[in-house]
Amino acid sequence: MQLTECVLLNEIEMSVLMICGIKAGDALKIKAICKDMPCQSAKTKLSKESVKEGTTGITADMVQNTEDDEVPREVISEDGLIECASLRTEETPGKTTMPSPFTYCEKQNRMFFKDYKLLEKFSPGVTYALEHNCLNEKRRSEFIRDICTDISSNGVNFLNKEERNVVSLAIVTRYPHLKDSIGSGLGSWSESIKNRFKHVRKYANKKRKLAESENGDQASSVVMVTPPQIGRPKKADFWNAVPICVGVTESIQKEHIAELHKEWNKVLSIQDSEKIKELMISTYDIRRRNILTTTILVHDIIYTYPPLATVKGIRQEYCRIMQDDTAMKDIKTTFSTYQGAIVKYCEELQRKSPFIKDAIRCLQEGIKEDMENAKTLENTCAVMLLLRLLSKKMSKEGSDLMEILCEDDDLEAEIKATAYPRIIGVGENLLKLDKAVICIEGKELVDVTSRPMDTVLFSLYATYYIFSIAYPVDHKDLFLFIDSIIVGIQQNA
Repeated sequence: MQLTECVLLNEIEMSVLMICGIKAGDALKIKAICKDMPCQSAKTKLSKESVKEGTTGITADMVQNTEDDEVPREVISEDGLIECASLRTEETPGKTTMPSPFTYCEKQNRMFFKDYKLLEKFSPGVTYALEHNCLNEKRRSEFIRDICTDISSNGVNFLNKEERNVVSLAIVTRYPHLKDSIGSGLGSWSESIKNRFKHVRKYANKKRKLAESENGDQASSVVMVTPPQIGRPKKADFWNAVPICVGVTESIQKEHIAELHKEWNKVLSIQDSEKIKELMISTYDIRRRNILTTTILVHDIIYTYPPLATVKGIRQEYCRIMQDDTAMKDIKTTFSTYQGAIVKYCEELQRKSPFIKDAIRCLQEGIKEDMENAKTLENTCAVMLLLRLLSKKMSKEGSDLMEILCEDDDLEAEIKATAYPRIIGVGENLLKLDKAVICIEGKELVDVTSRPMDTVLFSLYATYYIFSIAYPVDHKDLFLFIDSIIVGIQQNA
């Protein structure tokens, strides 16, 4: 017996079809087709041949009865009439079924938006921030997370540009004060949504691979050995991918740069950091294209885009390249899990260099004097030791990746001797430097004296990506360690 009444199929709940083994996408497709068909009466006359050939849809055996729904009973009469004894669905008191904001699209075989509506309720912190117009960076990330989680609950883990703009428009329509100050007002929101979904997919893949490895350990001892597959490194995807600039003219670019300089030249206390961030996002494609396809000095890049000479600007630009808003935060979190092992390894070395002995001594003395900051001191010590362990000691001036000077040494001369990005510190105590700077091409890039040492290291690491600089051959081991172990970028053999 076959279901041929479109009204009947519309009455069947999605859950019933999914219980029968029909995928969500196929179920939505069936519902969409039935919805588009003209409504028919309870009795539809069909020829016996069409019923026999099975051209009228899915079989009734695919539908199972549930406690909440009354499955319609069909009787095929001798005249070929299909009669539905009941088309009613019993509703549970207090239970309402909300329509999904998504519909199935056959051409691209995925979910697309249909009458998207923004969430009504958010987490308490976000709700308070929206009501009092104080949505800081942390609450903004939480706000995006709530929205993307709601969308993911409908089976969608990727949005194209048009769909991201739909969500962004819904945000600024309900909360006009969140609209970007430049362009259409949707740019930063669309970018944040894109990065959030990328972040979710990234960790979903890690979780899946971990589960597969655990299942593999529990499998039988007879395992088929397959040759290792060497894939293209992720670095090529992010480092060398030249953006395609669409719809951005030279005049628009000049206007954005002029606006960026105007805002940047204001007193720090009245600078609009969000506006600066939006302008850096709007100019990213052309900036990145110029860096990757032309020979341009870092000094000239900094002159045009001054935020790149700050720790915050470096962090944000690196996150844009990696297409992940939390990329730098994730790196620091991962490194914190290794810092204890690095220190312990150096403590157990049979033959220690004078630098390693001095670093461990400073750590032990520092912990005795200030137990509360033991983790911070360990973090600083681990960075110093890692730089020394994986970098070669160079005799040529200006070649060490990190140079520690005494107060009497000539800092300016050391900076001028710099070619590739490196760290120069001044101080007698390795763990409490009086001054520290990242310099490049004979000039100081940014002062990092007051920054945690792991921030200094990974800001240095990020500059190689931002300015598209090849790793120094003598220090390649350090950067490959960060790439593969800390960041998780696959490297070819």
